[in-house]
Amino acid sequence: MNKDYNVTYPSGTVGLAITPFPLVKVNADYNFGEVKNISVGVGVSIR
Repeated sequence: MNKDYNVTYPSGTVGLAITPFPLVKVNADYNFGEVKNISVGVGVSIR
């Protein structure tokens, strides 16, 4: 007995990036859909 399911999940990404100090960037992303994911990062840039 085989059962086929055709389910469509809404998905997308919402993100935020801020620069609290001149050389530092902080970012956060939330991915939603069938699998949910949160990512947070900090970056230092020297130019």
